Amino acid sequence: MTAPLRVHNRTAGAMALSVRVVQVSDVPGAFGGLLSPRLLLDLTTTDRRRLVRAAPAELRAARDLGTVAPNATRTFALRLAFLDGGPPPSPTGGDNALQGASARLVLELTGRT
Repeated sequence: MTAPLRVHNRTAGAMALSVRVVQVSDVPGAFGGLLSPRLLLDLTTTDRRRLVRAAPAELRAARDLGTVAPNATRTFALRLAFLDGGPPPSPTGGDNALQGASARLVLELTGRT
């Protein structure tokens, strides 16, 4: 899944941006697997410069995204990927444990002038 994220700075000064995960909640799969540890967040600029590539648990502390000039807009691409767990070791293990699992992530984007 990829989603565009646009930030417009309407102030007279530069705005410092940061992002962090403020909440992760999992609903286990049929065999007890949790989805969030298998997710990877990838945040890049429109020129494909990677700013963040991390698992949700690694983003509890804010990550710097640089600054946005006054009256300027920056566009980011936010991608959520599922890490390949390889061949399942059993019918109920590995990726099979994630059947029916879901995860909810809440991101906080902060701009400071």
